[in-house]
Amino acid sequence: MPSSTDRGEGAGPHLEKAEQVRFPGWMKAVAFFQGERSLVVGGCQMPSSTNGTGSSADACDHGLVQVWNLGATRPVAAIELPGTVTALAVSSDGNMWVAGDAAGRLISSKSAGRVSLKSYHQKGEITALAFSPDGKWVASGSLDRSFPLGFLDMETGGVVRVKARFDPVSTLAFSPDGKNLVVGMMTGEVVVWTFGENSTPLPVLSKKTDGAVTGVAFSPDGQLLAYGRQDGHIGILDWSRERVLVEFQGASAVKTLAFSPDGRYLAYGQENGKVVLVESKEMRQVWSKRYLLSITDLAYSSDGTRMAVATHRIVDVFRLDAASTGHAAQGGSWVSDKNEGRERSLGQRGEKSR
Repeated sequence: MPSSTDRGEGAGPHLEKAEQVRFPGWMKAVAFFQGERSLVVGGCQMPSSTNGTGSSADACDHGLVQVWNLGATRPVAAIELPGTVTALAVSSDGNMWVAGDAAGRLISSKSAGRVSLKSYHQKGEITALAFSPDGKWVASGSLDRSFPLGFLDMETGGVVRVKARFDPVSTLAFSPDGKNLVVGMMTGEVVVWTFGENSTPLPVLSKKTDGAVTGVAFSPDGQLLAYGRQDGHIGILDWSRERVLVEFQGASAVKTLAFSPDGRYLAYGQENGKVVLVESKEMRQVWSKRYLLSITDLAYSSDGTRMAVATHRIVDVFRLDAASTGHAAQGGSWVSDKNEGRERSLGQRGEKSR
C-alpha cells in the first residue's frame, strides 16, 4: 500500500489515482493492453493454502498472466504458466502481448492456450522483452550465457539466435523508428545495435560497473537514451552525438524507467518503494510517491493519460493532467550541461558521476 505522496511548487503534471489492481502473488511486470483501459500483468501465484500471505516469490506455485479491464472486479483472462513470469511486452498497437518466464519460455497471446512444459526458447531466465514498432519481432533478453539475445518471429513463433556477442542481458528497448535496439547487460554495459544492417553494437556505456543495468528507454523522438542501474545511478545520453547530458546518483537501485509518450517526463521506480517523475530536459523532479514495497515495474498508456505503477502485490493506475504539482529533486543532485557545464563525451564514460 502507498505510504505517502510528495507534492510541491512548480509547473508539472497532476497525478490522481484512478484504479487499483490486486495480484494473487508476486508481480513482476505490467503493461497497458488494448488501449488505456486494460492492463496485462505477470508474475507468480501463491498456492491457495497460503491465501496470498507468502513472504517471498519462493512461495510461488506457478506463473500467471492476467488481463484486466480497469474498473472490473476480476480479470477477463488468466493464463497459468509452469514458471514465474519475469518479463512482459505489448505491441505498439496494443493488441498482442508476449511473456517470458524464469525457465526461458516465451508465450504470446496467440499461443497462450497451448503452453508446453518443454517449450524452452532460451535456457535461462527471460529478463527483458521488447516489441519492434512494426510488431513483427520481439527481442528477448536472457541470463543464458550461450543465448543471451534472440528475436521471436511473431508470424511463425520461431526464435532467431543473435550471432553478435553479448553478455547476459538485463533490459532492452527498441528505438521509435525500429532501426536500433538498446541492450543493457548484467555487467553494467549499454550498447546500441543497428541490427538490420548486421553492424557491430555501439557501446554507449562500456565500463564495467558494480551493478547491472536495470532499465533502458529511448525518448519518443529517438534522440535521448535513458538508463538506470542496480547501484542507483541514472543517466541521460544524447547517444547519436556521443554525449552524456545528465547523471544522477539515487539512494536505491533503479528497478524500471520510462519516458512519457510526449517525451516531457521520465518516470523511474526504485527498490526502496519510491516512484519519481522528472522533466526530461531540465531534470527537475515534479512528482513522487513512496510505497512500502519495492517498485517492480511501471508503464504509460499510449496516449499518455495514464501511468501504471506496480509493486509486488498491486498496480496503481494514475490519471495524468497538466495541473501544477512539481517540486525540486531530493535524494541526489542532477548535473546537466545547461546548468553546470558538465556535459561530457561518451569517450569519458569511465568517469564516475560527481
